[in-house]
Amino acid sequence: MLLDPDNYNLMYNVGCSMIKLGQVDEALKLLEPVFNVAQTQSLNWWKSDSDLSDLDPIRGDPRFNAILARAEARLQKDSRP
Repeated sequence: MLLDPDNYNLMYNVGCSMIKLGQVDEALKLLEPVFNVAQTQSLNWWKSDSDLSDLDPIRGDPRFNAILARAEARLQKDSRP
């Protein structure tokens, strides 16, 4: 993370690892910037794919849902003519 702090793939993967370790606060701090730049396809994948068990433990967390909602709102705003 120190060598490549803007690497969103790295942030996502480390965030998922933090979830597995039970470090939800740290995971959400890492995932939020990823969701802030995510495109629709990625966001839809993360929202609905049951194979992504990495996110399952936080799907009910209000903070995760707020991050997701902000990303959806950003994408809706960006898609308006």
